Amino acid sequence: MLRIAGLALLILMLGLATPVAAQTDDSPPEPSAEFLAATELLESDPAVAREQLEGLADNGDLFAMNLLGGILMAGREADPVRAESLFRKAIALGDDAARLNLGTHILAGTLDGDPVEALALIDAITDELLLPYTAYPRARAYLFGLGVPQDLALGSALIIEAAARSPDNLDARFLAGRALMNGWGIPADPAAAREHLRYAADRGVAAAQWNLGMLLLEGEGGPADPVEARRYVRMAAESGFYQGQISMAVMLALGQGGPVDEAEARDWYGRAADQGSAHGMRGLGMMLLLGQGGPEDPVLGWALLELAAGAGDPNAAKLIELFLAEGYKPDREAVDEARRYTVSRTGEPWLE
Repeated sequence: MLRIAGLALLILMLGLATPVAAQTDDSPPEPSAEFLAATELLESDPAVAREQLEGLADNGDLFAMNLLGGILMAGREADPVRAESLFRKAIALGDDAARLNLGTHILAGTLDGDPVEALALIDAITDELLLPYTAYPRARAYLFGLGVPQDLALGSALIIEAAARSPDNLDARFLAGRALMNGWGIPADPAAAREHLRYAADRGVAAAQWNLGMLLLEGEGGPADPVEARRYVRMAAESGFYQGQISMAVMLALGQGGPVDEAEARDWYGRAADQGSAHGMRGLGMMLLLGQGGPEDPVLGWALLELAAGAGDPNAAKLIELFLAEGYKPDREAVDEARRYTVSRTGEPWLE
């Protein structure tokens, strides 16, 4: 039953377990027959369904405004400006679901906006069916200091509540995992962290894949499993997550969870370096200087070490000191040219 059906696409994006319906401050309305008919077409004929929803939204159908707003927040035909206008139109009509939708999108970073306004929208919600779902946007506000002073303990408690309330909310599961993994204002519980992170990791959240890989590698929260750790870290690396790329390089270089493969390790450091990661540049620079995983390239290797050190990587700075103390003399002109070329490709390096 579409008694609660307004966050349809927000669910796809953030993983909320149950869509949130259009509600009013009086007795909550039931969806119209026209709205139900339009939703029936969403899978078989989305273009016609959207056209019908547009007409209903133009006529003030709160369910249509919320659902259409959600649809416009994702996909190839995303139109966040139009989505926001629909949410605001429904809010002007007193709709709590639209307050939740817009406030959540702003605090989740999927819509630009003022977090103070977003929290005010959340605070204005009175519908008892919707109040439990305010835990997620409130959690993000307190975890990251969005519109309120940062309070990790409160934010962690709220995100764990949100993950329990909406177990398919992948962002909530990931953040709950991080809170429990690192003890964000609460006692660390790596075993519980594994459960949340694995759920999100198995559904494609790269940051969860990497964090779970680290727990499995170190044996935190359960038995160490380097093979499984390597599998999850590879998932994160292949998605372009730079920390996964760096960890994949380290695991390949050391033979953690599988055979040593210096050539592939060098490739993964290179991919992280191409994103501007100082850590990736340091790793690749060392391999180029020493000829690990491929031919030596002392000019580019030294240039990468200097760029990483300049970005604040202390290990890169120490390596440069060691090489110079051993009498290494870089080709200054060639190194400077390699530095300029690298920055032209990657931008200025950054230290995570």
